[in-house]
Amino acid sequence: MALNPRQIRERDSFFGRNNYKNRSNFCLTYKPIISEDEIIVRTDHVVSIITKDKCVQFLLLVANNKAVYLDYYRQLRRVVWYPDGEKKSTYLVKLFRNRFRPYYCKRFAGHEIQGELTFDSLYEEARLQGCQKNLKVRMF
Repeated sequence: MALNPRQIRERDSFFGRNNYKNRSNFCLTYKPIISEDEIIVRTDHVVSIITKDKCVQFLLLVANNKAVYLDYYRQLRRVVWYPDGEKKSTYLVKLFRNRFRPYYCKRFAGHEIQGELTFDSLYEEARLQGCQKNLKVRMF
């Protein structure tokens, strides 16, 4: 069964045209570093909040009291990752150096971060994730 044009367009816009390989209709492998200023990081430090006008906003926590606002449709994908054969739900976050601006926010329970994450530290984390054998994820 082949992917429909909408799925191809969605994957091309998030990962880049030649930055991923389809393993099946649902699973794919990807390269986490697109360019020096654009990366894709696999992380669990994503939380959602409800704004005053009743909209859901997603945040990437970069410190215990700082976060980067994410555009849900362009910067965030919920995926299932299979490290060592076990199923783990996580997020893929696409980050841009020129849009990486941390803002102060409240502390979120269950998300303790040592130090503060910068774009360069997340770039290094993406580089290390790219060295791992299993970058196969299943998209929702």
